Amino acid sequence: MDKLYGLGREEATTISIDEPKEEELYKLAHCSGVVTTSIPVVDSTFGLEQENAIKVRRTVEVYQWIEHREEEEQEEGDPIVHYTYEKRWSSSVEGKDFGGEPDSEEEDAKTRNSTEWPFHGDTYTNEQLNMGAFKVTESQIGRMQEWSSLDISDRGSALSDAVQQAMYDKGFGPLHEDGEYLTSSADGQARVNDIRVRWEVVNCQEYTFLSQQMKNDKGEWTFRKWNPEEIESEWGNDTN
Repeated sequence: MDKLYGLGREEATTISIDEPKEEELYKLAHCSGVVTTSIPVVDSTFGLEQENAIKVRRTVEVYQWIEHREEEEQEEGDPIVHYTYEKRWSSSVEGKDFGGEPDSEEEDAKTRNSTEWPFHGDTYTNEQLNMGAFKVTESQIGRMQEWSSLDISDRGSALSDAVQQAMYDKGFGPLHEDGEYLTSSADGQARVNDIRVRWEVVNCQEYTFLSQQMKNDKGEWTFRKWNPEEIESEWGNDTN
């Protein structure tokens, strides 16, 4: 198959992304251009709208107790189980039913992890992306991984206000800006069940594609993964 793909690269035609040609339908195309959109990516939970974006990723972490379990084998009888604990930020709900007890003099040593968060991490993808006259596919979007931190310095208060009631309902404190994060941590000191949120974005930019030219079921020009053994397979058929 690798040999066939190599042959396909040799047969690729450099095309104009603005003027697709019917006679080049199903052919392998090599093209470069800026991926564009006319709509924002929306994180509706926070009311965040990001213009000129391919996708936005929201990361949510809670400061939690993390339990580590280790068994010490014995010559006879059951192994002795040892539990150790640490506190750190985690994007997973770590649970609150511990096998042991954190050994700490800190005031939150008896605090158990919250298992009900007001929101979790998610990724939001623009549903209307084009390169010239061609519609960009989900598969192509999935390979676009040029993530950068999203600056929220001009809208932190609005984002915090959008989830204030949800935070209160789940027992979390209010959010405020701290660098790239919105966080409930006070005075820079994280405590168990503090929560923080950050966003990353893949902005619209220039890409180069080597793909088969197609028309989708709506008659729109688009692309498909090249498979020289399935050149004229209709749209929707698996060509992997």
